[in-house]
Amino acid sequence: MSGLLLDTPLDPEQREFAEIIRNSGDALLTIINDILDFSKIEAGKMEIEEQPFDLREAVEAALESDSSCARLKRAWKLAYEMRRRRAAVIVGDVNRLRQILLKPVEQRRQVYGARRESN
Repeated sequence: MSGLLLDTPLDPEQREFAEIIRNSGDALLTIINDILDFSKIEAGKMEIEEQPFDLREAVEAALESDSSCARLKRAWKLAYEMRRRRAAVIVGDVNRLRQILLKPVEQRRQVYGARRESN
């Protein structure tokens, strides 16, 4: 919801507050998900799906669907490169792949947000 708010015309102070709301919510969600994943791993209950999916489509969807990725692409030239042009169908857990791809983006966004807030 905060992403929708940020897509509207806001004065600088409102934008700053909306970004703080989004960053705080994202950080909290990341912490909760990490705790849940860690708990599942320790309990031996982590389930990895084995479904065929197109690697290129999965990477593109993950990076395009996340609003922070879209902003980072503009700010830090976030990019990926896949040399093969044909479909690369692999078997694995597309949700775990997305989590792995977005984790460094989330961490960088949190560091960048913390730096902006301290300035």
